[in-house]
Amino acid sequence: MKTRLKNKAEKQHDAKMVNDAVSEFVKLASEFADEFAECDDVMHRTFTNFRDAKYEHDRALEISKLPKVGASWNYDKGVTGCYRYHDLNK
Repeated sequence: MKTRLKNKAEKQHDAKMVNDAVSEFVKLASEFADEFAECDDVMHRTFTNFRDAKYEHDRALEISKLPKVGASWNYDKGVTGCYRYHDLNK
């Protein structure tokens, strides 16, 4: 499989995805903390949203660190699947 280094637009896209994930994570962390402070039991929905936001944040960070783009994903070789960036060309 032929790979190439990520271009500037792809790196900027990754940075935006990380920033979006951080914003959502912080928002849900705040909701979780507020609800936890007000209740004896934390609502399951809030925890689930918080957990999912953490996963998306961690995933966005992991992908942003992959230096190459190729036809398919290969985390071991640092390759992001090119289809992640299809919207950049529109």
